[in-house]
Amino acid sequence: MNQICVEIAEIANKELDDLVNKLPSDPALSFVMFFETLRVYDYNGIGESAAGRLDMPDLYLMRMGWNLCSSYLFKDIGTKGFPLMESTRETRLLALSLLHSFGRILMLRRVVDMIKSDLMSVRKVNSKFIFTKNEMVDSQFIDKLSLPKLEELEQEIVKATEFKKWNVVPNNLSEIINYPGCYIGLPEPKEINNELEEKIKADMLHELFPWDSGRGIMLGYNTTEDIDYFFIVKAWDVVNDWRTDAGIHPSTNFGKFDGAELTGVVVILTSIYLKHVRYAFLSPSKYPEISIPQSLTTWKPFDEFKENISNFMNIEVQKVSDILDALALKIDDIHFLRENTSIFMPLLIDMNNGYIINPVASVLINPFYSIINLFEYRNPQLSLSIAQHREEWLRTQIYSLFLGVRYIRVVGNVNIKEGGKIITDIDAAVYDRTTGQLAIIQIKWQDFHINDVKRLRSKASNLCKSLDDWADRVDKWIVTNGLEELSRTLRLGKGAKISSYYLFGISKYLSNTQGYGFQTRYPTIAIANMAQFTKSRFELGPNENVIQNLHKELQSNSEVIETTPLPYDFTISNFHFHFEDLFCTYGENTK
Repeated sequence: MNQICVEIAEIANKELDDLVNKLPSDPALSFVMFFETLRVYDYNGIGESAAGRLDMPDLYLMRMGWNLCSSYLFKDIGTKGFPLMESTRETRLLALSLLHSFGRILMLRRVVDMIKSDLMSVRKVNSKFIFTKNEMVDSQFIDKLSLPKLEELEQEIVKATEFKKWNVVPNNLSEIINYPGCYIGLPEPKEINNELEEKIKADMLHELFPWDSGRGIMLGYNTTEDIDYFFIVKAWDVVNDWRTDAGIHPSTNFGKFDGAELTGVVVILTSIYLKHVRYAFLSPSKYPEISIPQSLTTWKPFDEFKENISNFMNIEVQKVSDILDALALKIDDIHFLRENTSIFMPLLIDMNNGYIINPVASVLINPFYSIINLFEYRNPQLSLSIAQHREEWLRTQIYSLFLGVRYIRVVGNVNIKEGGKIITDIDAAVYDRTTGQLAIIQIKWQDFHINDVKRLRSKASNLCKSLDDWADRVDKWIVTNGLEELSRTLRLGKGAKISSYYLFGISKYLSNTQGYGFQTRYPTIAIANMAQFTKSRFELGPNENVIQNLHKELQSNSEVIETTPLPYDFTISNFHFHFEDLFCTYGENTK
């Protein structure tokens, strides 16, 4: 097996050398090719490629290859201005082929890591390599599906007046916090204002015009205040969710700006990109001569862009400049691109000659993941600042599921000590006054939005070990010191007698570590990601033994993911690579 891995790695390295040797050495020509890969990336994000709609594996390889490809093509052209080239079917196919070739190289490197980690098996028949994923890999989908499943449940709840003995109130919980009874407070579904949508569409069609760039007919348009604010509202809804999901707290300190200021600028950028894409979708009905593949990726003078956003947001231009400079990918970040194997697309690209590029594909997935990756590459110490507020943030979300006078929610993080020495800590605890049951909770917020197999496995391994170690320390401390001392340590107050306690490990994203080859071994801890925990709490409802039953449900719940393989093949030199089931579609079956 090791010999096969060595052979695959050598094939990938030789292919990389051959590709790099064929790339142009002239910086201007190199940049023109780089810009065409951006056009292809953007176009495939919202529509069809030059050769037709890409299948999921091909789209994945294209996105996967962009970092490595760009690390060789993104160069300082050494002059002012923007070198514009017309985008044709031939140039797009060439750029797509280039991205795909670099993606194949990274795919081979990734499967080597998976084979070495026992996540994948390979056999060789003559010059053909046949890859098969190991069964445990499908468990990774359980965590990926947990948030969509929670969102489906919330949509079901919000349409009801009663759910699992909850009274459903589509208002802010603060308005009913003192009412008797048990409530779920969820926002009302957002109603689509069809009349406004049609008005904005008509306004945008009126503002559209074709622009003869001298290198092809491109999209041109003016805008209005109504159009701008329409897309800002749309952007705010999605950016707020992105920010929360990525864990960028408003108070996060990035040096020259904070999380709230960063979020504000991301809202404006997102609104600009959403507006641009909508104009692109509308243009064929009025001006079919406009080349959409050439029009999606735009460029602007950087200083002018900063001034416009500063005026629009009514904040000082230096603050906007600091944020945009931090967001923009720069020539100096070439090594980051070469080392980063995760799907990445910056919100801005600084050409280092007074111009920036605006890739609309940067908002097709949560751009805060790319922002975090880039920021932490430049300054690894920022990871501490980003993590600073996450535990309290997640604790607040957990406590929001146990409101009312029935529960005592322990404030802050509590250290448990033995002889003056800290043994471990308790991140959160919920005490049920009616039953005496206590939930003791360890909180983990790790970023799993990466693609590197070694880093993913390291994070999964660390999660398992830390939860097992924590549970063992807590149990032993309680056996030694007793429940009364636990009650005093947690400051539950007089009369709060603990009848039983239950250990929970709640991770922001990952609970099924077996998908990466690791398994928690401590028998009394119930582990869930936040979406799973929330869904189980909603479905359990207000019953007599909430904490006990929630613990039992999370420990016994066993989900099985049924996948349908999407076989995929590609060839490098004279070697054929066949992936039986690495790519797949999936449903879910809960047992």
